[in-house]
Amino acid sequence: MNAKLSALAICLMMSVLVAVAPAQQLGGQMPADVAAPTHQPAAHGQPAPAETQPTSQPGQQPVVSDRTFLERDGAVIVEVESVPPAGDWQAETDLKGYTGRCYYTWRGADLFNQPGQGAMGYRIRIVTPGRYNLRLHNRHDFDDATEENDVWTRMDDGKWTKCYSSWRGRWVWHSAHEHSHDEKVPASYELTAGDHVFYLSGRSKNFSVDRFVLYRGGNEHAGKPLMEGPESAMLPERTPSPAVPDLPAGAEQLPKVADAWREGMLGEAYFFSRRPRTSAGADVLAAVEHYAVTQQEAISKLAEEAPLAAAAMMRQLARQLAPAPHAGRMVPLAAQWENSPAGKDARAATDLLTEARKLAADLPDAKAAATQPALQARYDEVLPRIAARIDAIRTRFPETRARAFAETLAGELGIGQQ
Repeated sequence: MNAKLSALAICLMMSVLVAVAPAQQLGGQMPADVAAPTHQPAAHGQPAPAETQPTSQPGQQPVVSDRTFLERDGAVIVEVESVPPAGDWQAETDLKGYTGRCYYTWRGADLFNQPGQGAMGYRIRIVTPGRYNLRLHNRHDFDDATEENDVWTRMDDGKWTKCYSSWRGRWVWHSAHEHSHDEKVPASYELTAGDHVFYLSGRSKNFSVDRFVLYRGGNEHAGKPLMEGPESAMLPERTPSPAVPDLPAGAEQLPKVADAWREGMLGEAYFFSRRPRTSAGADVLAAVEHYAVTQQEAISKLAEEAPLAAAAMMRQLARQLAPAPHAGRMVPLAAQWENSPAGKDARAATDLLTEARKLAADLPDAKAAATQPALQARYDEVLPRIAARIDAIRTRFPETRARAFAETLAGELGIGQQ
């Protein structure tokens, strides 16, 4: 199989393995109208209204992952191909320097006044609330750096906002929001604890997106090593959310408790509720106790199926509950799952799969290799190395999630059972 086509096929098939659903199935809605332009056209013929209400047209419902990416240590990292390409987004591999299996390029028309076309949604779970910087790993190659340089972005049911990059000709992390012609700021969102959906939608033709990162604090330079790290852990469908519960009635009279609760720091709220003893404080203590027990039970059920994801979520819950005594019991439990035979198997299988994917990305074209001795030698060297890693997953870790992805890769490369 042609190496380029193989890489694209792998990318598309892997993205489909992440089950998807229309926004309606996730409780989201696409407002019916696009706000009328309120600004004069900007330079290069692009309309200035950079922030507007989304549109909804037949056949334009967003494709949304029904799995959720976990924030850990104040960061969420997601490859764009984690959701199948919608509308006129195309999976591509020509421009080297991308991460993951491929990147997406908008090959449709310019949609300066029509956000919501080719919309793709990525579910994320935030445990540590606060201001999160948004960075898209993006590229555009038009001669004029101010054209073909943007995409629509949206968080939850908020407004669609133009997100643009000022650099051309290479992969960059520069990402700015244009709320109006006169208000252009580094892209960011204020996120509460709980589940959110981040959307991308086509705006300028030929604009490419590889992955996105949402992270707390720091500047772009400081965040770069984080941005280039591995994709965040992903939970299966219907995993309970550790969103902050409602503030107990009467707790408003305890300012420190109420402030900590709203910030998602339930452990701090617990601490402040102990003294002086009040009925409202007792309600807070009981609410935190109930939350800690029910969340731990729910995550523990996930551990058998996905020990690494469960461990990551348990550590997040422990941070949310610190310094309450519940947190101290959760960290050892997370370590237990990580170091369990199933956890070690999952980590080892994932590492093997990552190695196989990297090798597959560099595998020469089979037809070209047949006519060029140097390429044939490389092909003959690399393919068995990929097969060895897939076979190791099959034989040593058949019950892990990596097994399904390995079989997809094997099918695309024509690797049978050894």
